[in-house]
Amino acid sequence: AELEVLMRKMKVCGLLLFAIFLSSCASMTTTYEKPEVSLVSFQPLSRKGMEQTIVIQLNIKNHTKKELSISKFSYSLKVEELEAVRGVFSNLKPIPAFGATKIEFHATMNIFSAFRILESAIKSKNGAIRYALNTKIHSAWWKLASTSAKSGQINLGSTYNL
Repeated sequence: AELEVLMRKMKVCGLLLFAIFLSSCASMTTTYEKPEVSLVSFQPLSRKGMEQTIVIQLNIKNHTKKELSISKFSYSLKVEELEAVRGVFSNLKPIPAFGATKIEFHATMNIFSAFRILESAIKSKNGAIRYALNTKIHSAWWKLASTSAKSGQINLGSTYNL
C-alpha cells in the first residue's frame, strides 16, 4: 500500500515537473529579428572595354538588442530581370544594436547588360528600372544564415538626364 502511494506521489511530481518544464519552454523567446537589407543607390561609373563599373550602396539595419557581427555577406542583384552583379564580402564592421550601416562597393557588369538596362530606363517614362536584390547574412552568433529578397524600382533618370 505504501509503495502504491509512493508511486502515485512520484507520478504527480513527475507530471508537475514536466508541466513546469513545458511552461518555461513556452515563455522562452526564440524569435530572431532578421537584419533588413535595402538598395540605396546604383550608379554607373567608368567603362573599360566590355565591362561597366558601377557603385552599389546598400543599407543594413539591425533590429536586435545585440551588436550584429557579420562574418559573411553575399548578394545577387538583378536589374530588369538580368543578373547584373553578385559577390561576397567578409568581416564587415559590426552593426550596433538597433542600428544601421551603409556599405558601398564597386562592381563590374557586362557592357551588353548595361546597355539593355539603360535601354529599359530610356523606355520607361521616368527613367526607373526594376531590380531584385537577394542577400544572405552569416553572423557570428546565429547559426543559420539570414536571407532577404527585396524588389522595387530605382531611378536612373537623373544619372543619365533621361
